[in-house]
Amino acid sequence: MAAPEIRNRAQLVKDYQEVPLIYANEGRLGQVLLNLLVNAAQAIAPHHADENEIRLVTRTDELGRAVVEVHDTGCGIPEELLGQLFRPIRLHQTHRCRHRARAMDLSLDRVRAER
Repeated sequence: MAAPEIRNRAQLVKDYQEVPLIYANEGRLGQVLLNLLVNAAQAIAPHHADENEIRLVTRTDELGRAVVEVHDTGCGIPEELLGQLFRPIRLHQTHRCRHRARAMDLSLDRVRAER
């Protein structure tokens, strides 16, 4: 589902290492990962897929927990918004900042992942 967003923006690199089994809601986890991949793609300007990368990593951390990471070569999030990443944000109808919308998506994803 994220392929159309990614295709002309970046190469998708899958770095899958062994992870332990987890107990999770498959639909919620899938939605979180889809949102992260689409956000990563939207942070990259189109038409330079050969110069950019979205890396999806699975690994086990030092405590034996499963970890999923999404890295990208996009523009990043402005430093002044980093503290708001997981805080729900209400958007005013006439002012829609792409970074604020992404921060809102991340806060919703955090709620989905923690349930």
